[in-house]
Amino acid sequence: MIFPLYYLTWNITCRCNLKCRHCYNKVFSEESILDEMSTQEGKDIIEDAIPLGLRAILFTGGEPLVRTDLLELVNFAKKKKLLVFLATNGTLIDSVFIEKFKGLIDKVNISLDAGSAKKHDEIRGSNGAFNKSLEATKKIKKHFNTSIAFTAHAHNLNELFAVAKIAKDIGVFLTIKRYIPVRKESDQSLILSQFNYRKLVNNVNKLKIQQKISFNDPFPASSYKRIDTYSGCLAGVNSLSVDFNGNVYICTKLKLLLGNIKKISLKKIWNNTKILKQLRNRELKGKCGRCDRILSCGGCRAAAYIETGDPLTSDPLCFYNNKKSNKK
Repeated sequence: MIFPLYYLTWNITCRCNLKCRHCYNKVFSEESILDEMSTQEGKDIIEDAIPLGLRAILFTGGEPLVRTDLLELVNFAKKKKLLVFLATNGTLIDSVFIEKFKGLIDKVNISLDAGSAKKHDEIRGSNGAFNKSLEATKKIKKHFNTSIAFTAHAHNLNELFAVAKIAKDIGVFLTIKRYIPVRKESDQSLILSQFNYRKLVNNVNKLKIQQKISFNDPFPASSYKRIDTYSGCLAGVNSLSVDFNGNVYICTKLKLLLGNIKKISLKKIWNNTKILKQLRNRELKGKCGRCDRILSCGGCRAAAYIETGDPLTSDPLCFYNNKKSNKK
């Protein structure tokens, strides 16, 4: 079976104007700008990925708008006929951004962590961040396919309905993700318990009746798929993540280093890495390995990795009660 590299996430910088509690790049925040890949190296990534099947690229960070060559990189990706997505905190978006990037970006995700300025700004570590992000969302929705992105964790779970209302009132999509600590140094107090994860899933299902919501966490997403459909967690199956310095990972939140594209080609990493072959073959262990949703779900590999150090083990938050998976 051929597995194309359909989707690439590129964290183009570790620099950011905010100090978010849940940031997966926080440990990089003091590293030098000299470690960032150059504009040409970025174009080379795109060129190398296209023959592997690339159709979409996400520019993220850090805060991607701090890179002065973002427009050149986005232009290059569009000339290659790729879908281009941007994940940003929104605080740097202005009328100049709209004029420069209009028609070039297929979707903009703006992060919002709470329904009030006090809570959002506390999470983001910057006074005024809430109002700037909110105004940016309102400003760009006329020109871009826009989504508010909410990362659910233990300190903001009860903010979900307030954020959903904001998205509905503005008239934009709501994208929901769960917090995954990427390293042991990450803020462990933000991790959702299985009880709270179940609460999140139930609340999202309620909201979906009223508005457009994307919640592609493997387990809840698989509820809407045939169990023999290859979907759910597709990290390493049809997607990869490249860091600001050229390090390649299975996904942005799964910091298992596969290699650096300055030393080894993306093609070799994609075609020859053992763990990627195991993920594509769904060689999973424990409850996930025995589950009837092994194809349509597969569990979150990043959550499994941070919990056990093994990306093939079970998703620690899964509450699916499948008889097959409960067998010893």
